[in-house]
Amino acid sequence: MSSHGSSNKSEVYTQDDLMCSQESPPSIGNLVKNHLDEMASGIHTAHTSRREMFSYKRLQPILSFTPTSFNAGRVFSKWLSEQFYPRMVYLRVEKGLAIESLRENCGHLAKWMTVHGVSPLMVSEFKAFVSLKRGQMWKLLVKDGGAQSDAKPRLSTDDIRTLLKYTDDIVKDPTMLVSTNMKYRKKKGEKAARYRRCNTNIALNLHAALRMGIMTTKRPSEISAISRSEINQHRVVLHPTKTFRVGESTEYAMWPEFWPSFEALLKSHEGDRLFSLNHITLSNWFKSMLVACGFDHHWFNLHRLRSYSGDALAMAGATEHEMMAHGDWKSSDSVQAYIGEQGRQAHLARASSKKYAFAKKVGLATTPEETEAELMMS
Repeated sequence: MSSHGSSNKSEVYTQDDLMCSQESPPSIGNLVKNHLDEMASGIHTAHTSRREMFSYKRLQPILSFTPTSFNAGRVFSKWLSEQFYPRMVYLRVEKGLAIESLRENCGHLAKWMTVHGVSPLMVSEFKAFVSLKRGQMWKLLVKDGGAQSDAKPRLSTDDIRTLLKYTDDIVKDPTMLVSTNMKYRKKKGEKAARYRRCNTNIALNLHAALRMGIMTTKRPSEISAISRSEINQHRVVLHPTKTFRVGESTEYAMWPEFWPSFEALLKSHEGDRLFSLNHITLSNWFKSMLVACGFDHHWFNLHRLRSYSGDALAMAGATEHEMMAHGDWKSSDSVQAYIGEQGRQAHLARASSKKYAFAKKVGLATTPEETEAELMMS
């Protein structure tokens, strides 16, 4: 009897296993969505989840394949040409989405493929296809009507003057600045929550953040992390976070004109850091300030000060090695990415002046009168 019962139990397990094997495996889309939902609940992964959710929403229509679908190369090729690339045409050509944004989306998709077990060979081929430097996708998108590059507005010296004046103004009247994306809690009787207004504390933080960005050529996260003990009227010390010099420090001489701004901020609170606002809150208020000054919030943010500083260094006549040292850039390629048209024009003007001086010195740039005078003297 026991033997017979064991046989029935075994038969039940076998049928269940067979049913499970016949069920369709979850698609990459379902796997990614479930994973992002889990990440959203973690304090250490919530930000990453939000970033990747943008990519998921854009690419969801083409994520119906399973991790094993691309074991056959022809299936991958068909998906690439009939689903993925047409989606890119829609996003880039029809909707006009930025290249950098789509690059991030493609990077997330490559990551999802890897994490959820798509063949490494297919992932490698996908990365090669979407590579900005060597991939074919971006060239094909241009042929199909997409722009070859995106116009990236950069802050000019006049823009910086505008911001400097505005930060002086909001210190006197903080309430003139209203947040573009942060609200108060909705009060009883209100139809909708009100957007937050700036106060003196926020104004002092913005006043100092702008000047620190101009002075140091540093990333927003590095600026917001400055300790109270690392700044005085003679110098400020910052710590690189994303370069080959991680763990080291960079010391900048203090600009006397900017010290009163930092001193006022230090006196306004008793925290361990220079800034009393955290990095995210400071960045959000800075973007609101840029919008209030008439700049397009899609492009301009606190990091734009680092981009402007690249141009400022070029216009100031800094050599490439001096620029690398000031901005903690590892290579000349990294420096070039931060030099816009105004910086390039400054380089061009200096190079042209030097070349002209050389031509004059060796007798290549002379008028007939000058040449005749030189012959008479000789």
